[in-house]
Amino acid sequence: MKHAKWLLLLAVGIVMVFPGCKKVNQAVTPGVNIASITEEIWSEPLMTGGKQPQTQIGDVHIYWQYDYYDPDLDPGPDQNGQYVDLCLVVKYVTYSPDYPIADAHLNIDQNQPDGRMPPGHYNFNDYLQTPFPDPYTCYFVIPVADLESISGWDCGESVWMLCHVAAGGVTAMAGDFHHPRGQAWWNDLQLTIDNPTGGHNGDDEYEDETAWGYDIYNSLYWFWEVMEEHAANKWGGVIPYTLGGTSPTTVDLWAGAGKNDPSKGTKVGTVTVWDGYEEGEGTKPIHYVYVRYDITLSPWVLLEVHFGADPTLQAMYERTNFAPGLLGNTYEGLPELTTFTGKMEYNQAWGNSFVVAAHAKVAIPPPPAQMEVGAPQQ
Repeated sequence: MKHAKWLLLLAVGIVMVFPGCKKVNQAVTPGVNIASITEEIWSEPLMTGGKQPQTQIGDVHIYWQYDYYDPDLDPGPDQNGQYVDLCLVVKYVTYSPDYPIADAHLNIDQNQPDGRMPPGHYNFNDYLQTPFPDPYTCYFVIPVADLESISGWDCGESVWMLCHVAAGGVTAMAGDFHHPRGQAWWNDLQLTIDNPTGGHNGDDEYEDETAWGYDIYNSLYWFWEVMEEHAANKWGGVIPYTLGGTSPTTVDLWAGAGKNDPSKGTKVGTVTVWDGYEEGEGTKPIHYVYVRYDITLSPWVLLEVHFGADPTLQAMYERTNFAPGLLGNTYEGLPELTTFTGKMEYNQAWGNSFVVAAHAKVAIPPPPAQMEVGAPQQ
């Protein structure tokens, strides 16, 4: 694939143009595979109202998501088979507290819609992830093979999207506004989508990797154990935890350990899980589960963390598909930390023994800018 081009905004509707569909060169840290990469494609306001100007109630974010790039795999007819577990993600986010999401719908097709159509019949509704991570966020996660077979998309071709959400008693959609005489109003987006660029988007400031905290030598808690598809390519795992232990549970934080192979990864630190109580606003203390990340390998740092818990590995797979953004607790834009502690309120539905998933984006910061030394003053 040729080197990535910058996005081009065309004048026909809202059109997004991405890199070509040939193979790309991967600039990856030697010996370490990229894992759980997300590549932002576009964001667009969610607008409500049957006449212009409409009112914005949130945003739609569209991005590629994949585990890692494996140059040894067959790229396939659309040249994207080397992006392991490649999915298109469409994320709706509405404004709190006025617009809690009641329902969401998504239609993707190569033909421009001639109306809103019944949202309950949109062709990608089944890919909505439930339960929602919070009242104002929802995701559609679409494997690339399903995107191709259902929408008819091939790399480099154009699609039309109907992004519909019912929130706070109103209907909102994203894209260009239409309201022909005698018809209901709607908004639509036209996108020309190419394959991922390799996770860099033209920004080489950081050499970053995805990391999971888990016992890489205990296959009982690998993601593979419950996955029906792509099991041989999905790496990572969870941390088994039992309440009230005599000491915290600590595991290694592995970056880029493709195929759960320690030789392919880098042990950059540890993740520690424990539980305890804090005083709440009332008289009853609140029971929390704490997750601490510690970077022990210099010069690596933390840029993002995602963590969550479920009763079992199977339950976590069904709720999240092991996508970091769906785990339930997200902290992004961290200022190059070497330690971070987060907490989540204990849910009795987890039982006394449950599993915790701890994901991070870790990076080697760029070297300091070199100062230019001028000629000595006379």
